[in-house]
Amino acid sequence: MSVIAEQIKVLIELQEFDLKIYKLRRIISIKPEEIAALKKSFEDNLKNLKTLEENLKNLQLNRKNKEMDLESREANIRKFQEQFFKVKTNKEYSAIQKEIDTIKADNSVLEEEIIGVLDKIDAEKASIEKEKSSIAKEEEALKARVKVIEAEIEAAQKEADDLNSKRREIASKVEPRILTRYERILANKDGIALVPVENEACSGCNLNVPWQVINEIKMMEKIIICENCSRILYIND
Repeated sequence: MSVIAEQIKVLIELQEFDLKIYKLRRIISIKPEEIAALKKSFEDNLKNLKTLEENLKNLQLNRKNKEMDLESREANIRKFQEQFFKVKTNKEYSAIQKEIDTIKADNSVLEEEIIGVLDKIDAEKASIEKEKSSIAKEEEALKARVKVIEAEIEAAQKEADDLNSKRREIASKVEPRILTRYERILANKDGIALVPVENEACSGCNLNVPWQVINEIKMMEKIIICENCSRILYIND
């Protein structure tokens, strides 16, 4: 067996390890993003709860202001009623009565508005309680899911460490210049640096490989690179 044939054989074994390692790296890289997305969704719901609570405060303040306004108007009615004992003419009596009737009419509208605000307050409180219940359940689900994902990351990291340890042993069998070339391609091609020729085509990019190049691969005199995707080519016996 030629030196190149031996090196290709080792590279094939190395590539199998690297495929597994790159897959684990993707898990280790993507899973934290999944946790971040779950937490963001939860935080958005918390913001929604805060908005509901702020709306409730505004409604309660609105109710308080209207009740104070109503109380002030009722006080004015009492003042006008006290003036009845001081009037001397029917004209003055009628004028005071007219003021009282106007205030009472306004108060009637104000009381209806207060009732409307109270209804909104009750509805807002119900929404808040519902949202709190939903958030409590979501928080429990979030904690459980995060725990599972973190366990998956830890398991993937442990497996990757084990594979890397074995990979170093295999990589030590590859000539430095070939290993450097292989690892540069590996980094640029997302973990796939070495691919077989299948049905006269590169299985990395699926483009046809000329017969002359196929013959060169079979001769095993040098490392052959796909002209299209720049991956190392080999042929399975």
